[in-house]
Amino acid sequence: MLIELLKLGTMVTDKDTELTGMLTHYQSDGESLFYYLFQPKGLNKETGEPIKSMWVREGQIMGAKEVMVDLPLEMIGTACTDKASGFKGVVKWVDLHINGCIHASLLSKATTKTGELVPQQDFDIRRLKGSKVPKFTEPDLAKSIKDRPSPAGMPSSTVMTASSDHGSMFR
Repeated sequence: MLIELLKLGTMVTDKDTELTGMLTHYQSDGESLFYYLFQPKGLNKETGEPIKSMWVREGQIMGAKEVMVDLPLEMIGTACTDKASGFKGVVKWVDLHINGCIHASLLSKATTKTGELVPQQDFDIRRLKGSKVPKFTEPDLAKSIKDRPSPAGMPSSTVMTASSDHGSMFR
């Protein structure tokens, strides 16, 4: 679906805080919620880390240009499966990353032993299968991965790292 968005990766000003920073992500539920992740410019003086980013609405942003972007918002509300892990769920959100990679957030019907819903999981749409997931030919998929790489985070509780018995991935 072709939609008009504020251009990611440009310096803008948040009207509410008057901070200058960059829009790094766009997120939509396909109906009424459309947000941008705003990364203020600057570092936390105590930790040296970037100032915490925040989700903002389009009306809060000054100085952004608009661009037309093709996003698969038709995926929202449909069932999908992650081809790598087998995780199944309904698409709740579609995210556009600054590098052009598109992710979908899946909500599973599964519950934990304590009866809580399994938390939503975020996946690159190229890993998903479902009736509304865009189809890629092998050459198109290779080009998409090269041109719009999926952001990879540092290892977390959901990522296994090598143990000392098997060597270390990080030296």
